[in-house]
Amino acid sequence: MSRFSPRRLLSRLTLALLLATPALAGGPSHPSDVAGAIGFLLRVQDGVCPGISFDPFVMSKMIDPKGLPVEAVKHRFRKDFSHGYEQAGSRIETDGAAGYCELVRYFFGKTTGEFPGLTVQ
Repeated sequence: MSRFSPRRLLSRLTLALLLATPALAGGPSHPSDVAGAIGFLLRVQDGVCPGISFDPFVMSKMIDPKGLPVEAVKHRFRKDFSHGYEQAGSRIETDGAAGYCELVRYFFGKTTGEFPGLTVQ
């Protein structure tokens, strides 16, 4: 793929928009943002990204200190969770698993601890 392809440019623009999103800059802080992040990162738990792992239960402690199973997060924050999950699917469909994993690695995994439960090696 060319260095200046429209698809690569779109990927870079998407990443820039995510980095500029106040709701996620510095990690999610509102429960609905956490649910959206869990939905987006759930594909990592499915093994899509080598060298990256995700435990949604750990991140759910940002919503409830006791933690919540994924199904409870999905039920309580249906719209936000679904939006995150659909965005991940769209990213995989557009850029393939490698594009999705690149975004996870460089956006979500840039600072240790911002997204609890996410481990980038």
